[in-house]
Amino acid sequence: MPLSLSQKSDIRRHLKFAVGGLPRNSPIGGGSLGSFVGFRWAQAWGMLEFVLNNLAADEEARLLGNGYGAVALMGPLVKIDGTTNPQPGDEVSITFSGGNLTGSHTVTTTAVAGDSLLTLCARIASTVNQDATMQAAGIQSLAPFGTGAFSQNYVGANSLTGNQGNPAGNVAIPLPEVSFQSDVAFTVASVTSTGVIGAAITATGVQLPPFAPVNWTVLPYGTVYGYLPICDYLEGSKYGASPNLSTAQAGGPLGVTFRMDEVKERTKLYRHACMEMTKYLFGESNDEGLVGRRGGPGIGSGGTRMIGI
Repeated sequence: MPLSLSQKSDIRRHLKFAVGGLPRNSPIGGGSLGSFVGFRWAQAWGMLEFVLNNLAADEEARLLGNGYGAVALMGPLVKIDGTTNPQPGDEVSITFSGGNLTGSHTVTTTAVAGDSLLTLCARIASTVNQDATMQAAGIQSLAPFGTGAFSQNYVGANSLTGNQGNPAGNVAIPLPEVSFQSDVAFTVASVTSTGVIGAAITATGVQLPPFAPVNWTVLPYGTVYGYLPICDYLEGSKYGASPNLSTAQAGGPLGVTFRMDEVKERTKLYRHACMEMTKYLFGESNDEGLVGRRGGPGIGSGGTRMIGI
C-alpha cells in the first residue's frame, strides 16, 4: 500500500535526502529539466523512492507503526482424489474487531472455479477492500504474491496423480498469507473455513516493533511504534527542553545543576534512530560484507551518505 506524500517527505528529511520536488512531465523541455542534479543524487534518491513504493504490508506497518494482521491458508494443493483445494463454494470467514470498528465484523470470501490457495488470498484481500464497514474503519488488505524474481512461486508436481503441473494454478510457496493493516491497532478475532482449507491467524492486528517510550505528552511516557513516528518524536525533542532532562543534579549552592549538553545528547539519540531507519530500508550488509546491499550507503551511490551521523 503506497505511502502518502507527507510520509515519504518525512522519511526523506530524517534520512537527509534532498526534497523530491514535482515531476517534470510537460511536453516543452520537461524531460531535461531535472537532469542537471547529477547521476549520483538521482541514483540514491531513486533507490529510496523504489523501496518506499514497494513495501510489503508488514514492512510498511513496522515503518509507520500501524496495526498489522494476517491470515494464512494452508492445506494440500491437490487432494487425494485429484481435485484441487480449494473447491468452488469453499469459504473463508474472518472476524475483525477493535481499532476504528464500532463492533465485531465478519467478512466472508467464497472460492470460485480455478482458484488456488494463492488466488483465494487475493480474493480475500479484494473482498475486504470492497467491504464498506472495513473501508470506514480504515482497514486495508493486501495479498503479497505475484510473479517476478521475489515471488517464490513455482508450479508444483503431484506424485499421487502424476500431475506434473497444476492447471488450476496451485503454486508451491512457504506460506500463502493475506495481510491486513490499519493506522491503529485492531484485532483479527477469529477465522473459519470450509472444505480442506486450513486457515489460521498468523498476526493478530497489533502494532509491530520497533517501539520506544518517547512520547513526552503522556505521563508516564507513552510508547510509540514504528521507525518513522519514533524519529518524528525524537526530532521534536531536540527543540523542547523539559525541566527533568535539563537538570543533571538537584541540590548545591544554586539548588540545581544544569546539563549543558542536553541538545547534543538529544540530537545523538535522534540521529541514532534515523540510522536505524536507514538500515531498515537499505540494509546494513550483504553476503560480501559490504554496507548498503540495495545500493544504499557506500554501494553504487557515488559516495553519497544517506544520513550524517
